[in-house]
Amino acid sequence: MTNNLTLTSSVQRKDKDVAETEFENNVILLHIEHGKYYNFNETSSDLWRWLQEVTTGENLAEQLHQKYDCSLAQSQSDVLNFLHELLRADLLIHKS
Repeated sequence: MTNNLTLTSSVQRKDKDVAETEFENNVILLHIEHGKYYNFNETSSDLWRWLQEVTTGENLAEQLHQKYDCSLAQSQSDVLNFLHELLRADLLIHKS
């Protein structure tokens, strides 16, 4: 399903089997089933929080663009890469 993930896909973070905490405003995750932990930087932490509800990559890119004053093209690229990483790590639900 990774190949079908686009900016228009509906996505949501996977909370099942994932423990989450914050340290110095950065999200730290433990994927209990896989025994792996992830330490997100500020930008990734924002994206993770915004994925709490079903959204699209387009929406996430626009939020990133607005908050960090980066180009829309750069935010779209960064968001798509991040979503693919989450999907590979079994931390993302790809709804369509």
